Amino acid sequence: FKAIGSLMNNRMIKTLLDELYKNKNNVIIDRQLINDMSFISPILETFHMQEVYLVTTNDDYLCGIRANHFSVEFGYSELGTDDNQSVILITGNHKGNRCLTLMKVG
Repeated sequence: FKAIGSLMNNRMIKTLLDELYKNKNNVIIDRQLINDMSFISPILETFHMQEVYLVTTNDDYLCGIRANHFSVEFGYSELGTDDNQSVILITGNHKGNRCLTLMKVG
């Protein structure tokens, strides 16, 4: 993720994520409500963020999640078959429902 750098803006991040999300083979978890911590805990416990961005929209969708503000975390996960798989964790909150989408990169 070092190549991504801090030069990314909302549009660039949204375009990158939209392209990755179109390929459903990249999607590990799709629009999961964060209401069952027994399901979510292993995902979050094994995720290590390296870069974090805030993406703002006007009540729009990003990776299947509807919100105005999205947290986009680039990092890696110890969960799964690939050691330290590069992943992107996207979270958003709409009307009290916080959701996450997790996608692998590469």
